[in-house]
Amino acid sequence: DNVNCNGTEERLVDCAHNGWAEHNCAHGEDVGVYCSNETAVISNLRLSGSDNVSEGRVEVLYGGIWGSVCNRAWDFSDAQVVCKQLGYDYTVAAVTASKFFGEGSGPVWLEDVACSGNESALKDCEMATIGSSGCSHSRDAGVICSATAYEIPVRLAGGEGAWEGRVEVQIRGEWGTVCDDDWDLKDANVLCRSLGFNSALEVTRAFGPGTGEIWLDNVQCQGSEDSIVKCRHNTVGNHNCRHSEDVGIRCNYIRPTTTVPTPTSTMVTPSP
Repeated sequence: DNVNCNGTEERLVDCAHNGWAEHNCAHGEDVGVYCSNETAVISNLRLSGSDNVSEGRVEVLYGGIWGSVCNRAWDFSDAQVVCKQLGYDYTVAAVTASKFFGEGSGPVWLEDVACSGNESALKDCEMATIGSSGCSHSRDAGVICSATAYEIPVRLAGGEGAWEGRVEVQIRGEWGTVCDDDWDLKDANVLCRSLGFNSALEVTRAFGPGTGEIWLDNVQCQGSEDSIVKCRHNTVGNHNCRHSEDVGIRCNYIRPTTTVPTPTSTMVTPSP
């Protein structure tokens, strides 16, 4: 137990450890390894599970074996790096792969990936130790990339006009809602500006529950983003909400008023 090698030892028994039979473990914690004659580095990257080559489950090649990436902490910045590495100029979304592309197989190589978005390759991002993930394939991460500029459609539904309503986004042609967990005026302001309004007035559930998928949860914008999809949030499709928690907003909108024309009189000059 508690084996702690520095990497230069020739045998495992030469590493520091508790001592023979000294442990506080059950067999559910038994460790395993994958061995290969190849150098153990992340040597390649691919998208799997979709007929569209610009989207799919993110998989990396490590030690000659393909494996997936856990969606824990996976966000838009991570997806940007993947899309960039694969040659796409635009990133549409970071998604939960099992929702769209099915679950992977084999090892889950990466977890807690934390890219800034400026890296040229996924292997350059901060992450947990390769192969240490405790995630199941139901949490595999995925991305949607694009070769052309594309913004995820957003709308406000159920209100009196385009300035208010339940927040809905369209992913791969299907409209879905947004959960109100962590949602505040910063998030509402980003959304209102993206719809052409100056700012948000309030956050509300007044527009009732939606139907279909709940696409976004735990949205946390800084306030400077130009789209809520670029804000920090759970991967698309990953949530713990019901439609009773669907969020709605009202944007700052001055309604047009009907102006009643002021009657004008014509001065008639009497004939002499």
